Amino acid sequence: MGFIWFGNFDDAIYWYNGNYFVNFRNIVNDSTSLNNNSISGIIEDSKGNCWTGTRNRGLNSVDLQHNKFYHFKHNSSEIKPISNNQVRIIVEEKDGYLWIGNDNGRDSFIHNKNPLSKISL
Repeated sequence: MGFIWFGNFDDAIYWYNGNYFVNFRNIVNDSTSLNNNSISGIIEDSKGNCWTGTRNRGLNSVDLQHNKFYHFKHNSSEIKPISNNQVRIIVEEKDGYLWIGNDNGRDSFIHNKNPLSKISL
């Protein structure tokens, strides 16, 4: 049985494992929680990683094993951050590349084996 992810603009994300729902939300002063409850895009990639785009805080990935979120934001201390924090869409290619569409008129991509790479279209 697979998992189902739900996200919306007001109530963060939910994960359903076939038996129960788990709600992931931003927790103030917790840098390992979801960084914004306003979700604009969500995808589970071919490796089982969940990626969420937010309306103003960039991109998140979740580590379910440790109940921890990783954040990728424009102008952050992350190596090669995304080009805009207004993430609109996340799509995975068959080779594992994730394309991130945002409000900057360009797309960024993340390769699942590297922290983050960026291209401008």
